Amino acid sequence: MIPARPTVQIRAAESPAVREMMDRAKKCERDGRWADACALYEALIRNPEVRTPTRLGALRWLARAFSSAGCSR
Repeated sequence: MIPARPTVQIRAAESPAVREMMDRAKKCERDGRWADACALYEALIRNPEVRTPTRLGALRWLARAFSSAGCSR
């Protein structure tokens, strides 16, 4: 289990769907479902409607998931 880390708040400008997707990805990560978390983070990164700061955050979390659990493609 990974230690808890502070959650970065997603700006209110993001849609509820984007916020919900980020919450699901973080829950997957906490539950040890690394492949699911990686897939959700990748979807956020590739979504052109997601704001740049959120995309960069998702990229950072994706990198952490890859390094912590070795998500493979």
